[in-house]
Amino acid sequence: MAETPLVEVRDLDMAFPVGRAGGRPVMMQVLKRLSFDIAPGETLGLVGESGSGKSTAGRILVGLLEPTAGSVKLFGRDITGGARKANLAAVRARLQFVFQDPQAALNPRMRVGESIAEPLDIAGGRSDRQVRTRELLEMVGLPKDSAERFPHEFSGGQRQRIVIARALALKPDFVVCDEPVSALDVSMQAQIVNLLQDLQARLGLGYLFIAHDLAVVRAVAHRVAVMYAGSLVEVAPRAALYRSPQHPYTQALLDAVPRPDPDRIRRPVIGGEVPSLLDPPPGCRFHTRCPHALPRCRVEVPMLRQTGPGHFTACHLHNPP
Repeated sequence: MAETPLVEVRDLDMAFPVGRAGGRPVMMQVLKRLSFDIAPGETLGLVGESGSGKSTAGRILVGLLEPTAGSVKLFGRDITGGARKANLAAVRARLQFVFQDPQAALNPRMRVGESIAEPLDIAGGRSDRQVRTRELLEMVGLPKDSAERFPHEFSGGQRQRIVIARALALKPDFVVCDEPVSALDVSMQAQIVNLLQDLQARLGLGYLFIAHDLAVVRAVAHRVAVMYAGSLVEVAPRAALYRSPQHPYTQALLDAVPRPDPDRIRRPVIGGEVPSLLDPPPGCRFHTRCPHALPRCRVEVPMLRQTGPGHFTACHLHNPP
């Protein structure tokens, strides 16, 4: 019998009101028909340019936002239906969020030990909170006496370790990591990625790893989902996507990654800008920048269809009529 996914997202839409025109609200469609699964112990890398909707998707998955349409199931419970509040309460301890900026995520007036123990207090308190706090600090590679210090006494990488320790306090099964290394220098990025992988192997965690850096995603993800202007354009196992990207947007992202290879032939960088989500183009949203656009791309929205083993692409070049 197949194992139940940690996360099941189906046809997720998200629109925000940004003003009014003619007496009607003006909506910005940030997500459009987003669908994916995450298995226990799996890392799904979610990549795309700024403004593509990655962080919005992550916030919906942990219950910080309620979507306009579609469904999200966590551990088999629908957190978007009529029982949203009850189902969220039932799974709350099993999911956590690691934010991009660890300095902003920590209260500067709270000692580190109090910040890490705060989830335990909210969940009902534990008599062994000090023991658990020391255990968590050790788990993320910080000395036990860190509990008595304040966040400003630590480096950026150390602060992110503190944030990760706090996220693990209630022993979650699923963690959304929203650009968790983008605020760090390269050496610290590698250390935090290694820590997340070690914790996954040790604790069996599932991750949604949101990033714009494809080199980082390659190091951490089992599968990669590529977003463009609120929609998925390609989803594939890591090796397949990096070896043989199928969507022109994915190809452009990978080609932009710096590599120490003077003989590598680079394709021209795709010009233009991400379309406004207030007035996206008809058909394929990428057709205004795509060097391979067909006439049907301007009028027909491509569906995400299987184009290889575990490989799905939303592109008319790979989905003939």
